[in-house]
Amino acid sequence: MDIDELISYVKEHNDFYTALYDDIKEFKKLPFIDKKSLLQVFNGNNIELTSDDVKEGIFTRVTSGTSNMMGMFNHSESEIEASANRYKDVTWYLWLNGRDRVCIVHNYSLAYIFARHMLKCNSQVSFGNPYDLSYTVAHIIRTNSNIIRTSPTIALKLAPILKKLNHEVDYWILAGSGISKIVEKKIKENSVGHTNIVMQYGMAETLNSMHQPCGITGNDFCLFENGDFIYEFLDEDDNEVKPGVPGELVITRLSKDNPIIRYKTGDLFIKRGGKSMDGKDIYSIIGRVNDCVKINGVVVFKDKVDYAISKIKDLINGDYQIAFDEVEDDGIVKSELTLYVTPIEKTEETQNKIARLFEEHFEISEGYTWKQGIEDEQFVPVKVEFKEFKNINKINPIIDRKLEVKK
Repeated sequence: MDIDELISYVKEHNDFYTALYDDIKEFKKLPFIDKKSLLQVFNGNNIELTSDDVKEGIFTRVTSGTSNMMGMFNHSESEIEASANRYKDVTWYLWLNGRDRVCIVHNYSLAYIFARHMLKCNSQVSFGNPYDLSYTVAHIIRTNSNIIRTSPTIALKLAPILKKLNHEVDYWILAGSGISKIVEKKIKENSVGHTNIVMQYGMAETLNSMHQPCGITGNDFCLFENGDFIYEFLDEDDNEVKPGVPGELVITRLSKDNPIIRYKTGDLFIKRGGKSMDGKDIYSIIGRVNDCVKINGVVVFKDKVDYAISKIKDLINGDYQIAFDEVEDDGIVKSELTLYVTPIEKTEETQNKIARLFEEHFEISEGYTWKQGIEDEQFVPVKVEFKEFKNINKINPIIDRKLEVKK
């Protein structure tokens, strides 16, 4: 299907796009959509992007994804099979030594989709439970699973347990928008023998939409070239960026069942020089466009930071910058937070008070503060550094250093 055909179709059959497009016909002039606009549509299920004439089964994934609003995303049976076929086409790492035994350890909204992917590759598939790791470990041992499909956060917890039991994992296949070097290193250190990590990039809206060919690792990805997607990488003025310049991924999935057209993902990519072994361009994910950060798999928005900042407003002049990273502390990978502020009084007492108040009031999720994360050995204590801001309007208030290439 080409894009002109899809535009004509949605203007006739889809209430959301009919209202949005009006008389616009040219693809590059179509307005963008984003997570917020979609979730507003889904709220109350007044309008659904799934076309009325879909006659087959529909799988509904309910998730907040990279938002603080809960939404639902519908995928027809054909869409899920198309996603599974895309996956099969790029799984150079499966079936190398006979039929792979894959254990999927994900929340339930993802497990079904990943099961379809693995079954399409003729794997033997079973499910672990991300909320009960003792059961999951026993399950992995019993099934002798050599491939584990999970998130980086769960992999970090599973790897050392499996190593103690001398269970070898050939490949960790991880879902997520990037992985830090320290997490990648820790998973490999805590695996028996030589293990491999493959990342898969995708979204609730599009399913899998980038992949890693043989030889590509870490936060580098390549595009699918089978005609399922149109990819755009745009600057803040919505112009296509040149190689070597960061740009936000805007993606269009060519499907009538659940059309996603000019969707702003919020993810920043940069096109690297060089090619993959099969001649594809390489794109690296380098962070988020919006003022948010992912901590231990949870997306935290700027309003959470601002609330904690409000508790120290009498101690600073109002300007701040916050940087997140991951560090190894006593053999455990933990989240790190550095808070840059201009204090009213430059004293050690003020510095300690700012750190304490911020830890107590910065919530990562509802009711769970940074202070509790320290007590649970998930986070390290907040570091406060004094800084003078010369042009506060031009700095990024939230920096995610986890995806930076460390020198």
